[in-house]
Amino acid sequence: MEIGVGPDVESTSVDAKAESRRHFQSGLNLFEDRNYTAALAEFEAAYRQYPSASALQNVALCEKQLYRYSEARESLARLLRDHASELDASERTAADNALAELGSLIGSIRLAVSPANANVLLDGRNVSVAERNAPIGLDVGEHRIVAEAPGFAPVAQTFLMAGGHTDVPLALTLTETSGIVSVTAPDTQTAIAVDGRPVAFAEWSGRLEPGRHFVQVYREGYEPFEEEIDVEVGSHLRVVGVLGDRIDGTNRGDTTSDKGKRQQTGLYGLASAGMFVPRGHPLGFHADSNYNFGWFLGLRAGYRLVPSLGLEAQVASAEFSADGHCATVTPTACPTASTLSYHLDARHFGAAIRLFSSSETLRLTLAAGGGAVSHDLKFGTYTAAGFDAFITLEAGMQANWRHTLWEVVGLAQFDGASSIHVGDYHPYTEANGIQMYGLALRVGWGEWQPSRPPLPPMPAKAPAAPTKQ
Repeated sequence: MEIGVGPDVESTSVDAKAESRRHFQSGLNLFEDRNYTAALAEFEAAYRQYPSASALQNVALCEKQLYRYSEARESLARLLRDHASELDASERTAADNALAELGSLIGSIRLAVSPANANVLLDGRNVSVAERNAPIGLDVGEHRIVAEAPGFAPVAQTFLMAGGHTDVPLALTLTETSGIVSVTAPDTQTAIAVDGRPVAFAEWSGRLEPGRHFVQVYREGYEPFEEEIDVEVGSHLRVVGVLGDRIDGTNRGDTTSDKGKRQQTGLYGLASAGMFVPRGHPLGFHADSNYNFGWFLGLRAGYRLVPSLGLEAQVASAEFSADGHCATVTPTACPTASTLSYHLDARHFGAAIRLFSSSETLRLTLAAGGGAVSHDLKFGTYTAAGFDAFITLEAGMQANWRHTLWEVVGLAQFDGASSIHVGDYHPYTEANGIQMYGLALRVGWGEWQPSRPPLPPMPAKAPAAPTKQ
């Protein structure tokens, strides 16, 4: 089959015919330059302006040169169907021979995808569900197919298509990465929330990541249904939520008000930073100021056994310095009354009991604990160290936003210091340990979160259809 030389249909307007000839001639020039992509665009434009056998024939030739064999065969089939009367016997024979040749350069696949509603891209083109029910024609060569679906891991595959091979089976099976949860509420005026996010009224079904999730069914004026669920990969959980008693005391008579209610318990962790004022200096030392500030950093990890009580472990590092002079001259630490300074490092390891008030979002918190502390003291010409016990008390406020915790507390801490020594020199006695009074800011994470999301606007009437997977 040779390239056509010009439009051969006369039944069109003069302007359209002139525009078609301009595109056609441009296509011929580009074809001679082997710029087949640009030539294809010009021949297609010529055919749109002036449908002719020669323009469509040249479209097929460009597609063949670009290795788009399936498209070239479709163009030739259209040529023989729509423009047969414009072709002489030799042109029809050439078109038939070209169709046979192109048939040996085309194959087809039978695609099977699970799940059936997965989105499929074949060489970057979306393949609809309807197209998958029939053989999909492909040119010879390499092809890439990608399948994706919510809740499943995507699958990508590259394969080779041989000419003349038809109905080659190709199966894509996606692996689930989530589970399905279906929630039913008593009526269309009752809301459903998942993990604190309102999602629907009356009924909802969707996919959730593996792990623990919190489901609520709630309505203004009633005790909510609340349940924590464990979602596994591939599972399908069904939750039927039933409202509790009316808040005004009128019993609905269908369940108890505490059914499924979540408790704010579980693991939590806090990172802290703060400043403090120390009290208690080495023997004979008089500080120039009563406000020598120190700083500390710490970590806490705990478990909330019940909403009002938690146990936690703590580690912290603190340090401070003080300038002053010796009030009492001694032959050991204070040989003169001149200016003197000291620096103390402390590392605390211990445990605490923490109490919480009942509020879910902004609560009072109290803690008492103790443990062991390691000190390193640099005082004048001396470097001393020791290992003692400490106790700590604190009170403050804790805010809870989703799983994040924010806390500000005031604290009082007493460090024993009688074991700090170097040789026979003891700068502290048991009675004058080190007191620290300060303020700490903390941020952390808890397994719990405020359990009741804001109620969404109530619908004026029943939803037309519940949200479905």
